Amino acid sequence: MTETQIQKLWDKPEPAHVALALAEYEAGSASVRLAFLVLLALLATIGTAKSARAFNDLVVAHGWPRRTYQRLYWELPRLATWADKYFPEWLLAAGNSTGDFIDMGNVLLTAVAEGQVSRKGLARVSGNLLGALEANVEDFEKQERGKPRTDDGFLQLRALTALLLDFAGWLPAKDVLPCLERAMTFSDDWVAAFAAISLMRLKQKVLPAIVARLAANPETRVPLYEQMHALGFGKRFPKAHATLDAFAAADVSQWLAHPSELGALPAALEKRATFTRGANVLYVWRFKKAKGPTWYAAVSGPYPADAKGPVSGTQTFSKFEPWAKRNAAGHAESVLGTLAEWAAARSPV
Repeated sequence: MTETQIQKLWDKPEPAHVALALAEYEAGSASVRLAFLVLLALLATIGTAKSARAFNDLVVAHGWPRRTYQRLYWELPRLATWADKYFPEWLLAAGNSTGDFIDMGNVLLTAVAEGQVSRKGLARVSGNLLGALEANVEDFEKQERGKPRTDDGFLQLRALTALLLDFAGWLPAKDVLPCLERAMTFSDDWVAAFAAISLMRLKQKVLPAIVARLAANPETRVPLYEQMHALGFGKRFPKAHATLDAFAAADVSQWLAHPSELGALPAALEKRATFTRGANVLYVWRFKKAKGPTWYAAVSGPYPADAKGPVSGTQTFSKFEPWAKRNAAGHAESVLGTLAEWAAARSPV
């Protein structure tokens, strides 16, 4: 059976496929790394006790494959019924690769937050998490004292440190408070936000000035807002940063920050116009890159005009056209026209 044939089983996974997957592995298909990943993803997709056990048996026998398919992490929540039994150990198994540790860590953290992994289950790996937390907070602090970096190695350290700080909110307060209080003072708002959220989860004090600083940053505004409300501290979120304008700015900023777009938050962002149609509103922005004086155009939305929380627009986009090329209405028409052309090209004839 080829990898393509195995992948087709994802579309209609059945319990009987567990035996098929194991037979393919024993036949040697999984001697190729890609085939092994496909088989693991298939077992996760099946989502039964038997497939969870088979998945675990393969990981125990052969280890966690490095640079795993993202598809695997999308499918692992199907095994969440058995998360308390397996997920903590799978995190350790994935630890040979920072990227896989981060991806598996996010799967485990979601299961913890949703009550699918108990405190007792998480305790099985708490020592590993605490050691990693202390080491990464120290490493990140050294990076902050040095020359600013945006390379892949630093971004991975940043993501890992934020993940570990997020885990800290589920660990005993006495073990994590020094790291959390230290990290909350970092100048990197993304990392500091996860420290602040975990301190709130542990019922510890976070100064209003720190909350205001993190709420003002479009990168941290939405996760801070959502977590503060989930933890019962929503009234402490600054009202000035809980408006539709503020959440729309966060939406377009996050779109621009994607690695395949600008790759970073805009150096400057200004709302230039809004256009209302029915109950929805479309925003037109101009922004600057980190270097250079040129302003560029972006559009975000449409959003419900009466939205009271974070928003995400299906037509948030930028063609990276200089702002001076058109007026606000012209930029809106240009972006919407391009998106409509793409949608038409993707539609079946």
